[in-house]
Amino acid sequence: MKALLPNIMEKHLRAAAEVEEAVRAAFAEMEAEVNKVLLEAFEAEPTSVEISSGTTACVVLWKEDDVWVANAGDCRAVLCVDGLGDAVTRDHAPDKNPDEAERLKQLGVEVNDGYVDGQVAVSRAFGDVNVQTGRKVPGVLAEPDVFKLDMHDTTEFLVLGSDGVFDPLKDRSVATHARVALKKSQSPQEAAAMIIQKAGELSQLDNSSAVVIVFKMPPQPPPRRALNTKFKLTEPPPQP
Repeated sequence: MKALLPNIMEKHLRAAAEVEEAVRAAFAEMEAEVNKVLLEAFEAEPTSVEISSGTTACVVLWKEDDVWVANAGDCRAVLCVDGLGDAVTRDHAPDKNPDEAERLKQLGVEVNDGYVDGQVAVSRAFGDVNVQTGRKVPGVLAEPDVFKLDMHDTTEFLVLGSDGVFDPLKDRSVATHARVALKKSQSPQEAAAMIIQKAGELSQLDNSSAVVIVFKMPPQPPPRRALNTKFKLTEPPPQP
C-alpha cells in the first residue's frame, strides 16, 4: 500500500478539480486494490482466517502554502504551533469517537468491548474483508476525513503516528518530544525516532510508526551567558 497509494493519489489529483474530491476517489480506488489483493491471496492459499488483515492511513498533501490531511482509521496527525501540539484528526474507533459510535448504532452494527461487529477495533480502514464473501466487516468504511489545515507563521511541524504511538503518549507529549529532538538535531528523522523510543518506553503492546513533517524549525534557545570566573583580589580591610 505504501508504494501504491502515492501513485493513485497523483493520478486523481491531476484529474480532479478539487483536492477533497481527488483524495476520496484515491481512497476508494485504493480500497478496491487492497481487497482484490487480499482475496486473490486467499484463493491462492486458503486459510482458516475469516476476516482479512486491514490497515489505516493518514496522508498529508503539501504544496507551497497549502496543506491537506486525509485520515481513515486510528492513526493520528498532531500539529505543533508555537510549541504546543494538538490533534487535527479524529480517530475512527467507536470507543474514541462518539460520532463513529453513533454512526454504527444507526446502522445497527454492534460494538463489543470496542470491536466493531465484535471483529475489528477501528470503524474505518482499508481491507478487513470476509475472505469467503468478499464483503467488509459491517460498518467499516475506507472513506477518509479530508480537510485543509490553517497554517500560520508559528506553525512548526506535523507528526503522523499510529495507535502504537498515541495510545501510550498524549498528543502534546508527542509534540514536545519531537520538538526537543528537532532543536537538538535539526532532523525530522531523529524526531520521529525519539517519538518511537518514548512510546516504547511506556508500552510495547502495539507496533509503532511515526513521521515528522517540518514546516519551520522550532527556534533555538538563546545561548547561555558565560559565567565570569575572573575575580579581582583585594587587600583585606585594616583591623581596628
